[in-house]
Amino acid sequence: MNEYDGIHSMEIQLRDGGDAGMSKDRVTLDINPETFDLWNRASKESGQLVKEWAIRSLTLLARQQLGL
Repeated sequence: MNEYDGIHSMEIQLRDGGDAGMSKDRVTLDINPETFDLWNRASKESGQLVKEWAIRSLTLLARQQLGL
């Protein structure tokens, strides 16, 4: 299975977070329903919202990949 199966598009933008000194990065994913259901199940099992689960999972993966 390709690691990107189920992800149709991804958009990463820098947005103004409302504070002149602060900005927020925004990631928008367009995924198929099966992929969302998979992520939703995993997040529910961990007791997190999908957004929280995604941020945590991506952070852990990045740290692992970089050996941090």
